[in-house]
Amino acid sequence: MASPIPYDPSKVERLQKAHDEGYVVGLHEATGVVERKDIDILLLEQPLTFNLFLLALYDLQNDPKLIESPMGYFEIAGIHGLPKRPWNGDQNKREKGYCEHAEIVFPTWHRVYIAMMEQAIYLRMVKIAGDFHDSKDHLDAAQKFRLPYWDYYRPRDYGVTFPGVIRGKQTSFPYEFNIPQIFNLEKVVVRAAPEGNKKTLSNPLCSFWFPFEGGLDNERDWTLAQGFSKGHTVRHPLKFSKEERQKNPNLRKDNLFQGDNQKLQDTLNEHRACLLTTMKYMLLDENATSGYAKYRYFASRKYHPGSRCYGSLEDFHNSMHDFIGSEGHMGTTSIAAFDPVFWMHHCNIDRYLAVWQAINSDWFDDDPDELKKPLYPFLSADPHATKGYWNSSLSKQTEDFGYVYPDIVPDNAKATRNNFLKLEAWSLNPNPRAPAGREPLDLSSALVFTKHPEFTPLNWGRNSTNSATTGQIPLSDMIANEIAPIDIQAASPLNKAYDWFIDNSVERMALNGSFGIYYFIGPASGAIDVPPERYIVAPTLAGISYNFAGHEEACSDCARHASEKLKVTGTTYLNPQLADYVRIGELRSLDPEDIKPFLVNRLKWRILTANGKEVNPRILARDNGLEFNITSTLVTGPEESPDRIITEHPEIVAEIIRRSS
Repeated sequence: MASPIPYDPSKVERLQKAHDEGYVVGLHEATGVVERKDIDILLLEQPLTFNLFLLALYDLQNDPKLIESPMGYFEIAGIHGLPKRPWNGDQNKREKGYCEHAEIVFPTWHRVYIAMMEQAIYLRMVKIAGDFHDSKDHLDAAQKFRLPYWDYYRPRDYGVTFPGVIRGKQTSFPYEFNIPQIFNLEKVVVRAAPEGNKKTLSNPLCSFWFPFEGGLDNERDWTLAQGFSKGHTVRHPLKFSKEERQKNPNLRKDNLFQGDNQKLQDTLNEHRACLLTTMKYMLLDENATSGYAKYRYFASRKYHPGSRCYGSLEDFHNSMHDFIGSEGHMGTTSIAAFDPVFWMHHCNIDRYLAVWQAINSDWFDDDPDELKKPLYPFLSADPHATKGYWNSSLSKQTEDFGYVYPDIVPDNAKATRNNFLKLEAWSLNPNPRAPAGREPLDLSSALVFTKHPEFTPLNWGRNSTNSATTGQIPLSDMIANEIAPIDIQAASPLNKAYDWFIDNSVERMALNGSFGIYYFIGPASGAIDVPPERYIVAPTLAGISYNFAGHEEACSDCARHASEKLKVTGTTYLNPQLADYVRIGELRSLDPEDIKPFLVNRLKWRILTANGKEVNPRILARDNGLEFNITSTLVTGPEESPDRIITEHPEIVAEIIRRSS
């Protein structure tokens, strides 16, 4: 069981000295090995630690002395993209960003990056803890800190509805998988030093306010990130379609300064099953039938000719960036890390990497060049560092940074795999019920939400799982037009379970920035009857493949990828949308003989840039190698160790393209 060691000022002083010199050390020596936790669990179970976390993060973001400090929030976040200058006068002199995407080191580079921010927050927490009258209790609480993760598949409430595939109808699910409330509230309640009195604080987890001085330059930086709020980070900024403007003359301009929380929540709930199933495929590929047991296929979107692995940890991560940010800051690499949710998002991506590591033995294919590649600009004093920088060999073990994840059973791949099935994949069942420890948490007693006018308590009335014993109305009786769950395998005339995917490959820098491929399975007429501003929450949207990229003018790797015409891949799971059509009787089954004509008649795709501009897919097909393929996977055997027969269906895409010409 991971637990912190007692506070030792001499160890913290050594860490502070290394930190001030720009070194990433991790918290192992200063605090021991401690579990990272889901953010709601941290705020509920360790209120003193969470209180210090908020105070420290606020200081890192707002203290004038830290704005231009290499270890302040702005400068650390800027390593991922803008500002367009070397970090901390880095010896490497890399003037156009450091972040690694579409490379095998994508997961390990971000592991060290998160550890750098974690280290900065901890040291600020220690400083603040010393200012309290009861400093010993607060220093003990700081020892327990690790940057929390956002577990996307921990339900946050009971009962959710969103538009169904039939106009005017609703789809429902007994649990909500929203973004945790702490990320949405503009103000929070904290206890301040020295006496611990309550006060209201601008929530440093809600958004980051860009500094007026010493921040991003209007000419050098913001010209490379046009169409985004320059005041503070925003998720799903309010944008209006031509039809909405015609109906309401007051909607003259998009509101880039305000986020649309309902759109964010709908997006996360609508696309839950699509992404979760893809991650399940990648983590549970015990028999290596699809290749995800090989690290380089799991880690990166980089195209590997001959491989059937179109998905990846990075591809999953990219989609979450789009779902969280849409046309906001999280949707583009150059400014994504300024949004505070970035860090909890990446902690969860790192958690999936750790789970994969616990299940699989491969690590970088034992490629010495990749293992020793320096992870700029993260300085390391370890004698095995590469030119004084961290490398992927050093960053393999989370314990070396001072943290572990609760999902992992050491030296037991089978138990770790079963943990994932039990704690994450349960919601994919036709009639899901959250296992013990995964029910939505009652956060009403948490200090940060004390008498908060915007805090929403649990909707116990929609807890359909307890209706038999509590006398509450079942969810199915509360929601009109609910589409009942269905067992897809039982609906198959062949009594087989087919999974359907659409894969793509394209040049990463095709549009010199981020863009998304939006897949629609709509009515027989084939019309996409929603404006681009609403694509991400369209009822007929089957999924998204998001290409998370920067501008080559602001990103060294992006410039190299552009010159190399580097291709990347993505995959999108289609079954959730197809199952809706089975439920309403417009599709007989998911067997190939039913699916092929159905997709030919109904599958369409569109492309949008990060700031919402529509691009003709034919241009990317002609100039940038955009290609698609439909694959089916016949799943047999036990869930914890399935066999998969993969079949490609290029004739489906060929016929769709022929008919659209």
